[in-house]
Amino acid sequence: MPTRLDSPLRQCQRVLAPTGMKHLYNISNNTKTQITALVCASVVGEYVHPLLVFPRKRMPTVNFLAGFKKAIFIPFVSDKPKPVVLFVDGHMSHNSDIGTLEMCEEHGIILYDLLPHASHIIQPLDLSVFGGMKVRWSVVVKQHLEETGETPSASNFSFLLKKSMAVLCQARGEPERVKEFMRSDIFPFNPEAL
Repeated sequence: MPTRLDSPLRQCQRVLAPTGMKHLYNISNNTKTQITALVCASVVGEYVHPLLVFPRKRMPTVNFLAGFKKAIFIPFVSDKPKPVVLFVDGHMSHNSDIGTLEMCEEHGIILYDLLPHASHIIQPLDLSVFGGMKVRWSVVVKQHLEETGETPSASNFSFLLKKSMAVLCQARGEPERVKEFMRSDIFPFNPEAL
């Protein structure tokens, strides 16, 4: 489920500038690296370790998503009652890989496509978890900057993300997670809401 985590250095609420100045400039650490974190959670509050995708100059020859599914996701759902329904964002790449579809069928996983580019409307993590995570991310990054003088980068991103998510994973129990899925009308499923 996608969301954006900005550096708190860019989130300044107020600035001090001379009167009449029309153009204010932002001082940045000159790193514009985008790292993607694939986050997955169940209705009972269980999280799969996020998959981090770092930018590359060339596409890797290995399919990292297939590796994630085999090494992390399949073991995670193997002891769950079947079928397991996995909601995906409707992007064509989820359904174009025959190997993924066969693996899901073999393990009792039903891939359910949400509307392309509209998944933020009904994603339970977007409705609740990511809001708190963004606040926690800002706190963690500011603390890290004060303690080490380092801004977020590819080398420390996973450490900072782990600290941000640890608080959320501990704070949200099963009743809270069920409420979040109910708000999205995914669980219990409400076709009228879609």
